Amino acid sequence: MSYWRTDCRCYFSVKVGAVTQVSKLPLRKWVVWEKQTKTAAQGGITQRSATRKTLEKMSEVV
Repeated sequence: MSYWRTDCRCYFSVKVGAVTQVSKLPLRKWVVWEKQTKTAAQGGITQRSATRKTLEKMSEVV
């Protein structure tokens, strides 16, 4: 979803300036991944394991 900025008279999105800007994945999947990796850090598993677990969950949904 894009928003109109009146000060610079241009459209912008919440993805602008982030790694998600050039990604083809929907923003929802990025949010799920970020939540899983942060939860994993608190739970004591590595980011790699958390990413693998998240990707497995995403593939089940699709």
